[in-house]
Amino acid sequence: MSKLRLCFLTAFLLSVAAAFAAEPTAPTPDDQKEFAVICAKVDAGIMSLQVDNFFGLFEDGPGFTYAFNAKTYSYADIRELHVKSWAKLATADVHTKLAAVARPAPNLAIVTSTGHVDFVAKDGSKRSFTLALTMAMIKRADGWRALQVHESTLPDPDPAK
Repeated sequence: MSKLRLCFLTAFLLSVAAAFAAEPTAPTPDDQKEFAVICAKVDAGIMSLQVDNFFGLFEDGPGFTYAFNAKTYSYADIRELHVKSWAKLATADVHTKLAAVARPAPNLAIVTSTGHVDFVAKDGSKRSFTLALTMAMIKRADGWRALQVHESTLPDPDPAK
């Protein structure tokens, strides 16, 4: 089975499990605390511009897939993309907010957040965008790890238009 088919099958099965086992509603107070920490780790990982800080939240293995703006990447490929793009950055300011958590099982969570990112490149150019981030997460002995990540970004609207 191709990796892309496996990715879609995994996402479909997680969606079905979430639909029957847990409604993706506003996070409970316990979820809010637990997954707000993960959102803060995402932000800190990006703002540090240290790829390993960010990728420490992800499951490094053959089942991991990162879908970014309609393209899918393996762990190695998306990590390499981040290494190359972050090497050009001087600063990153990121603020994500937990939007929803579905808990199909005690050790599984579908976590959705939204956020805003401001990058300043070493050449002084700036880029800002909003994002939606959904992660299928599994709880391991050492904490939560993302098995599948879907990120969609859009440039912020031009206020002059």
